[in-house]
Amino acid sequence: MRRSAISWPTPFDLNFMTGHSPSWKRHLYYRLTWKKRNGAKLDMLWRYEQYFYSADGWASGFMMREGSTGLIRVDIPNGAR
Repeated sequence: MRRSAISWPTPFDLNFMTGHSPSWKRHLYYRLTWKKRNGAKLDMLWRYEQYFYSADGWASGFMMREGSTGLIRVDIPNGAR
């Protein structure tokens, strides 16, 4: 897991359900690399948003936003020869 080096403030986020909105957000990246004995390789990358709440600190980091989070890259290079 890698955390984004850049966090961004969210002063205009409003939450009418609970009243608590994050004051900062950042991206978290999870990578899975799987290599087979024959040289074939699978590389997958996921991106999630992590929210910061002033009272609780950083949340778990599995926040989803359609179009910008979730599985963002799959690479299957042809390593088997």
